[in-house]
Amino acid sequence: MTDADEMAFWHKVIRKHFGKSPISIPTDFTIRFAEKIQESTAVIVTAAESSTDPKWLVGTQISDYERKEFMYRDCKIWYQANRKNTGLQFVDKNSNSKFSRILTRMANTYRHHIEHLTEIYELDD
Repeated sequence: MTDADEMAFWHKVIRKHFGKSPISIPTDFTIRFAEKIQESTAVIVTAAESSTDPKWLVGTQISDYERKEFMYRDCKIWYQANRKNTGLQFVDKNSNSKFSRILTRMANTYRHHIEHLTEIYELDD
């Protein structure tokens, strides 16, 4: 993957969650993001309670969460390595310095739910 391809990929990921440039990050973004993941986890737990194979269902959700966790961690690595040349613009200039922390919180939210589901359903991580 060329540098241009990598930049285009991460811009697509970032636009999906934050919109087009200039990026405006609401102050309650991480709270709403965590609530959305909590709701998804609750739906899976409810479905697992009536499933004939709850470990498979939960395991599938964990795999999805792991994929997303790694994606946000990789996005943070890319962002930090290319901070001066990302081509990203933020409405609030302070958001530029907060963006890495937001990506970390997003990844950590998934990690928290992975650990929680793994513990409840006695799955190997």
